[in-house]
Amino acid sequence: MDDAWIEEPLRPQRWGRPARPAGTVFAAVHGAYHVLSRRLVLEVRDHGLAPSEAVVLEHLRLEPDVTISVIRQRSGLRASTLDSLLDRLQARGLVGRVGRRTERGEVTLALSARGRELAGVAHAALIEIDAELGICAARPTLAGAHVIFEASRALGVPGTAADY
Repeated sequence: MDDAWIEEPLRPQRWGRPARPAGTVFAAVHGAYHVLSRRLVLEVRDHGLAPSEAVVLEHLRLEPDVTISVIRQRSGLRASTLDSLLDRLQARGLVGRVGRRTERGEVTLALSARGRELAGVAHAALIEIDAELGICAARPTLAGAHVIFEASRALGVPGTAADY
């Protein structure tokens, strides 16, 4: 494993070498997900958002009037998980399912005014976390997170739809 990222001059001193190596890429990504989720909770909990809700609102902020399947692909959430999450956001008046757009009859999603406001809160929190990560890791390392996500999607999940 390349430990060059540990030597970066802007790296906060309180963070040192992990107590033990993560072992696999999966273990490292899984651990990062949990640590970053806890960090995001601190940023958005006063606004009544869970981390997954904040991420979905960010996706909707980036691309208004998008279909559920696109959000599922971009977020990595299971269809049933995303449906439950969207139900909660819709019940709170943050998201609306606004009709049919595609030949397949996919529903388009749109943010309400309050949803756009909270999407802005989510965006600010995510940008702040990204900036803090930028202090600890080089830009190519951070870009690697997107590569890992796309590679993971390419693996697929045996026994499920190809566009999981």
